[in-house]
Amino acid sequence: MTKLYTNRLDHFFFYTPRITAAFVGAKVEVVVVNQEQQDSAEFKAKKAHGKFPMLELEDGTIIFESNAIAAYLARSAGNQAFLGATPYAEAQVEQWTLIAATGNWPHASKIAYNVFGFTYNTEEFNDAIKGIKEQVKILNTHLEGKKWLVGNSITLADVSQFISLIVPFSFALDGGFRKAMPHVSDWFQRMS
Repeated sequence: MTKLYTNRLDHFFFYTPRITAAFVGAKVEVVVVNQEQQDSAEFKAKKAHGKFPMLELEDGTIIFESNAIAAYLARSAGNQAFLGATPYAEAQVEQWTLIAATGNWPHASKIAYNVFGFTYNTEEFNDAIKGIKEQVKILNTHLEGKKWLVGNSITLADVSQFISLIVPFSFALDGGFRKAMPHVSDWFQRMS
C-alpha cells in the first residue's frame, strides 16, 4: 500500500496531502515516524532528501513536497477536477498553490516561529504580518463573487492556500482585518 510518512500528525506540510487523500478518496497508510526510526540507516536511505512529509509508492519510489504529493494522490484517485477541470483551471490551481508556497508561507512561518516561541523578533513578526495581509488582500479581491479559488468546487488551490493561512488567521489577523476582508474570511470559514 502507498504510505504517507510524517514525523508528527500536526506537521503543517502533512495537512495538504492528508486532506487531499481524504477528499479524493486516495488509499494511503499514514505512518508517523519516531526519532529512533528516523535515525535508522534503512530509513535514512529512504528519506535521502531529509524532509517530511513523503509518500512511498508500492514500488518503493518516493515523492516529497506536500503539493506534489497531493497532486499525485488526486491523479492516482482519478480526480482530475481537484487539479483543474480544464487546462486554464489547471494553470489557475498551479498558480494559487505556488502563491501559497512562495507568497504566504514565508510570512506564515515567521508568524508561527514568533507565536510558538521558537524565536522572538518583533520586527520580523511585524513585517510578516504586513506581508500576509497583502497576500490576503489579493485573495479577497479574487474571491469576490466566488465560493472557491478555481471553478465551482474545492481544489488543491483551496487546500494549499488554507493550510498556509491557518496560523495567520488563528493568531495574527484580528477581527477588524478579517471583517474588512469578507470574501476571504467567508472562504476561510468554509474551508475550516
